[in-house]
Formats: sequence, C-alpha cells, structure tokens
Amino acid sequence: HEAPVDFETGPGIIQQRTQQLFGSVQRDRGVNIMVTMPSEAADGYTLVSDFVARGMDCMRINCAHDDPVAWAKMIEHLRRAENELDRNCRILMDLGGPKLRTGQLREAESVLRWKPKRDSLGRVIVPARVWLTCDAQPRDPPVPADLIVRVRGDWLNGVSAGDEIRFVDAAGRKRTMRVIERMAGGIWGESSRSAYLTGETELELVHRKGKPADRPPGRIGLIQPNESYLFVDQGDRLILCDASKRGGPARYDERGRLVHYAHVGCTLPEVFADLRTGQRILFDDGKITGRIEEVHSQHALVEIFSAKKGGDKLRPDKGINLPDTDLNLGALTEKDMEDLEFIVQHADMVGYSFVRRPADIRRLQ
Repeated sequence: HEAPVDFETGPGIIQQRTQQLFGSVQRDRGVNIMVTMPSEAADGYTLVSDFVARGMDCMRINCAHDDPVAWAKMIEHLRRAENELDRNCRILMDLGGPKLRTGQLREAESVLRWKPKRDSLGRVIVPARVWLTCDAQPRDPPVPADLIVRVRGDWLNGVSAGDEIRFVDAAGRKRTMRVIERMAGGIWGESSRSAYLTGETELELVHRKGKPADRPPGRIGLIQPNESYLFVDQGDRLILCDASKRGGPARYDERGRLVHYAHVGCTLPEVFADLRTGQRILFDDGKITGRIEEVHSQHALVEIFSAKKGGDKLRPDKGINLPDTDLNLGALTEKDMEDLEFIVQHADMVGYSFVRRPADIRRLQ
C-alpha cells in the first residue's frame, strides 16, 4: 500500500495543518507563539493585551486550573485586545484529564532536628555541630552549621565553653549538648545523639564541673515551619499508596537503622491493578525516576534509580507518569465532560493529553 505520508510531502502537510490551527506565521520570526494564561489574566485586561501586542498567536487555557467564570473573563479580555490591536489570536483549551499525582504529606511540624553522621554500622563518626544564637538579635554562624537554634532572651549570656546543655527532647529522650566554643553572636555546641526540639523544649545549663546553674531554664525561640516534602535519593525505596493516607518520610531508630520506608499517596489508586514489576515510574516531570519492585492491591514498592545528585525533594501534587504501563483509565473525566460544554462554545482547539487508544478519540468527538 502507498504510504499516506512520506518525507517529501510530510513537511508541507505539517505546515498546512499548523496554519489551519494557529493561523499564518509572521515572517519576521517564523514561528507561532502560544501563551498559557495565569489566573491573573481573568482580572487584568492589560496583561492579556500586552501578550497580544507582543505577538501571542494562541491563548492557552489550562482547564485543570480556575473555572468557567475566570475562563470567560480571559476570553473577553482577548476579544477586546484583538479589536483594539487589529490582531487575531486563537484559543486552545486544555482538558485537565485524570489527575495522576502525588498526594498530600503530613503537615510539617515546627520542629528542629539534628543528627550526627554515622557509619554503616551506626557508629558516630562526626557529631552534630549546632549554632545557638539569641532570638532577639540572631547572628548567622561564621561557618556552616548542621542546625541553627535560636534561644529566647539573654539565656546564652551565661553559657561558656566546657558547659553542658541538657534537655528532654520532643520524643521524650534525655539529651546533652556539649558547648565547645563561645563566639561573637552565639555559641557552638556538639551532640553525638539525634534530637528533636520544639518551642516547648526547656534547656538546663550545667557548668563544666557538673553543677547545675542556679537559673531558670532556657527556651527555644522562633522556629520556621518546615516545608512539606519527601527527600529521596538514588537507591532509596518509596511506598506508593492510596492518597487518602497522608505521606511521610522514612523512619529510623536511634542507631540510624531504617524502620519504615518513606511513603507518598497516589491520587488514582486504581492504577495499582495495572502496575507490573520492572516498570518505570516518573515523578515531577521526570525529575525523579523509579522502578516498580513490588505490587500489592493497596500499594506498590518503588526503588528510586534517578534523582538529582545528593537527593531531591518530592512534594505534594506533583505529576506521576507511568510510561511502561497500559493503564485502564478513561482519558475523559466527568469534569472534562462538563468543561467541554464551555470549550465547544468558546475555543478553536481542545488539548487532549491522555489519549491511549482509538476509543478515546471517538469519545471526545
């Protein structure tokens, strides 16, 4: 049979189809420009008109964001700009499709944590180095620290090298930090055991001869809330579970041994039925890549084999891609069907991202 497209006719067909979709290309640049609208485009005519004035040929509206009221305002601004600037601009509306994304993580607590460096047998090779500074006038450490701790009031004024700071950490464990040096703006402490501190942690000062100082306990000052993310590195294992369970980091015992793998939710847990061992799984546009090691009805175990050198942060609501998996997911969701009622009235083109089989095209048509 004669091929419908060959190397000679292909470029011409592409050019023809491109012109049908996006309009004629301006001679001075040779390409069409499509711009995705931010939410602010619904409230600001000037923003949209500037896009048109600077050469936008196609307005892209992502239906995964905003709503029909906002989309209508964006389009109203575009039509006004077309009239005032005597330019034509097409509209592409992109269907949200099935949202295969990472689920929410447990809210990060306002907590400070340090841990010493250990070898493969759990032995401490480098103690945690902590910089303590006054909360009212905090000073940065002169060299990098494992952790910066702000202490309320003038409590640090009576602390000297050789003293010990004792406390019960947030996990209820007795801990000691040895003061090794006093400097302008703060003091350096070292600890050979991991610890968690909160704003409720009380610090007891013990002088070098082992005599507790006759003074009130110190208190931890301002603690910035921690960002919610999972830190994953090459070789790590990660449990992919139902998004109804909030994700959380790996857990370790006092000797640094793994107790429980990190876990993250999946917004479409029905994909577990389609997963097979050995298949790839990509997170956050491929920034983190793993391989399916085990598949169960409610979860899957993933080995991370590609991440940024030194590890990467996996955050909530990041895309999950399964390039090797034949997913039995419908390409159109109920929301997509509702959005199409708006799209067919206002748009020139529809973006359809999750096509896997001919039936998906027929359903859209």
